[in-house]
Amino acid sequence: MISYSIRIIKKEDQAINLWTGGTTTELAIFPENTDYYKQNFLWRLSVATIDEEESLFTSLPGVNRITMIMDGEMHLEHDGHYRKFLKPFDQDAYEGEWTTRSKGKVKDFNVMLRNNYQAEIETINLEPGTHRVFSVKNKSSFDKVTDFVYCIQSEVRIRISEAKSLMLQEGDLLLINRKVKEELNIDLYNQGNEKLILIKGEIFI
Repeated sequence: MISYSIRIIKKEDQAINLWTGGTTTELAIFPENTDYYKQNFLWRLSVATIDEEESLFTSLPGVNRITMIMDGEMHLEHDGHYRKFLKPFDQDAYEGEWTTRSKGKVKDFNVMLRNNYQAEIETINLEPGTHRVFSVKNKSSFDKVTDFVYCIQSEVRIRISEAKSLMLQEGDLLLINRKVKEELNIDLYNQGNEKLILIKGEIFI
């Protein structure tokens, strides 16, 4: 029997804070009683705005980062490593202790990881009246995984294997915690009249 837990974090329940370059919305943090500012988390999902034309990213030693652009374009420069130009839904993975500078005003999706945890993210586009089924990814070197779906625009109906269907509105986040060996199907439905854009991913722990 498959055993997993499901949690929806609504947009109105997400904390918004200021950082030196703009604002950041914390979507989820693990463990739940940890604090980003105390740097005692194991993973964190967030959405940030960069409102300044040029910004210096916060130094995060021991943290692996993934940044995906949601709106706008950005030049990233990791001092002593490489430069990269990102347009909407491009992503970059890098080390949090690197000195990272950006040029361009954007809105982005961020994954932060510690303890050699790994993550993969991708963008899903669904035209009105369509749906897609995903078989969740597994990595035998890990024991547990958190699958997530973030609704960027419109709304999505989700059916997880044989479970009751769920609805995500714009800005909502779905978390599914399970063991890696457990198999799930995630079925995403666009029942609206507009194009649906989602970010889907996995955090392996």
